[in-house]
Amino acid sequence: MNNVPASDNPDSAEKERRALDRLCFGDQLESEFRAHYEKSAVQTRIALCWLGIVLIGLTPVYDSLLLHPSADLVPTLRWIQFGLEIPMLALALVVVVTPSLQSWSTAMIVLSAVAAGFGIIVQRVLGAEYNFEVPQDFAAVVSAAVFLLGRIRFRIFLPWALLMVSVSTAVDLLIFGTTSRILYALISSWMLLCIVAIGGYFLERGARLNWLQSTRLLQQAQHDGLTGLLNRRYFDDAMSRLLRGSAREHKSVNLLILDVDDFKAYNDSYGHQAGDECLRKISRWLESNMRRPRDFCARIGGEEFAAVWYDTDSTNAVRLAEKLRTGVADLAIEHRLASTGSVVTASAGLVQIRTVPMTENIGNVASDLIAQADAALYLAKREGRNRLVAASEN
Repeated sequence: MNNVPASDNPDSAEKERRALDRLCFGDQLESEFRAHYEKSAVQTRIALCWLGIVLIGLTPVYDSLLLHPSADLVPTLRWIQFGLEIPMLALALVVVVTPSLQSWSTAMIVLSAVAAGFGIIVQRVLGAEYNFEVPQDFAAVVSAAVFLLGRIRFRIFLPWALLMVSVSTAVDLLIFGTTSRILYALISSWMLLCIVAIGGYFLERGARLNWLQSTRLLQQAQHDGLTGLLNRRYFDDAMSRLLRGSAREHKSVNLLILDVDDFKAYNDSYGHQAGDECLRKISRWLESNMRRPRDFCARIGGEEFAAVWYDTDSTNAVRLAEKLRTGVADLAIEHRLASTGSVVTASAGLVQIRTVPMTENIGNVASDLIAQADAALYLAKREGRNRLVAASEN
């Protein structure tokens, strides 16, 4: 699950603001954002590649209509455009649309931009000998297109864009000198780059903020507000997913329902704030024992919790369940009115389904599994509490 920082605490809110300003969340959260950002960039990168291929493919038309290059220069121009720039864009397009290669799409988009920038610089150098002048701001235009349509993160975009426009500027000054026309054109290029960079920074910051807020809302929808554990709604959905996985993979599902003993008496004696803290301590203990990706625990009622283990044999499931249950007593939360001693304890019911038949209705299977675990829990309560009862296996 995502570890999204909360903004209720002033210190947390300030850290979050600084992270947004730096365009870097750090650790796992940053990795999750980058994965989301890359996934959301696929369609715009496809559009960028096709746009580049079409526009470069049309260069013979507007070269002949507007710039009239020398016949001696045309073969070199066409090699740069059709032998370097378009193939690089086509390769980038293949990488972007191929799921197994998409982790390389940012690098390929940047390489395509570098190829286009290099081509522009070479055309300006060679064109100077033939009175053929490629517009100076093309390098900045390429940078703008790649940044905005390619959705390149700011920290990746800025270094190569600065380098490309700097090299283009240096070449122009060496070849064309410092005439007022050249200087004016170069200033325009740098102004465009600055506008794109500033706008791109705030676009990425906004994307990060929107992702953070939507992720936080999702977290709140899936988690119990008091304990931070997964809530009943998530538990029901997750159980259905696991049972479908069990049907496909022929794996077992183990469900433990754990209930805090004499909790009403605890609340009445110690107060609701103490009761809330008691539930939080138990929740932290339960969550600390969920080690594998498909295992999880949830708060499914007032003082009732569930723990689920996927693909675990019955012997190990009983061991894990008993560890969770006895661990509640080991927390040593004082309970003067407990019927089982002087500390808070828990009772639990455990049930295992070895595998779900493909023909079974998943909703019915989940309901039956919960009912069996509830029945085992009820038996544990009836037999004196502070114990585990394992239902018969299916």
